[in-house]
Amino acid sequence: MTGVQTCALPILLLVSGFLWISPAMAVDVGTAEPFAWGGDDVFNSKKAVAEIGLNNMQELGVTWHRDWISWKDWQPARPADGQPGLNPSAVGLLDDIAAKGSARGIDTYVVIYNSPQWANGRDDGAYIPGNGDPDDPAFQQFVSDYGDFVYDVVSNYEGRIDYWEIWLEPDMKEYWHTDYSPTDFYERMDMQAAGYAYMLKTAYIRAKEANPQAVIVMGGVTGWTSDYY
Repeated sequence: MTGVQTCALPILLLVSGFLWISPAMAVDVGTAEPFAWGGDDVFNSKKAVAEIGLNNMQELGVTWHRDWISWKDWQPARPADGQPGLNPSAVGLLDDIAAKGSARGIDTYVVIYNSPQWANGRDDGAYIPGNGDPDDPAFQQFVSDYGDFVYDVVSNYEGRIDYWEIWLEPDMKEYWHTDYSPTDFYERMDMQAAGYAYMLKTAYIRAKEANPQAVIVMGGVTGWTSDYY
């Protein structure tokens, strides 16, 4: 992406408010209360930690921040009555990070992944129904629901966040797995890649419907498990 800057110094990584800095870097990370996922107090704490990270990113000359949207956390229940039902605390956190990043000359792009139980039928955000087969109705419905969520999120951030990555490492069973056994999983990379391509195309169309200026990024892959990607 144009304008992305890299740094030979140890990496600074900011993930939804989490800050990690190598001890070798002479940057003051400040202090904030410890936190864990869940609850308004937690998200307020995350905002504080995120601001520390953004300040340090600005000091280092970083101009891009990669963040994550967990579909499972953002839309824990199936939408009803035409309303997306997005978690206001999660939305508020990304609102805050995007606004504060923009004020510091830092653009945000976001990965959308991790299924809620109502969409995939499992308490496992990486489980893909219908074995990820583009011809399976269960997978088609799953992708349709994901596409609707992408539309809701992208339209909400039009003009503020325009770069969106579709799912995360779909070639890794930690983020994309089906009912196949682990051995079959790697043997059926052809279907897995076809399923991801189907999801990517659907998400692209829905994102462009929401924001014609949206830029859709293919989910990062590890690159060593299969030639199909």
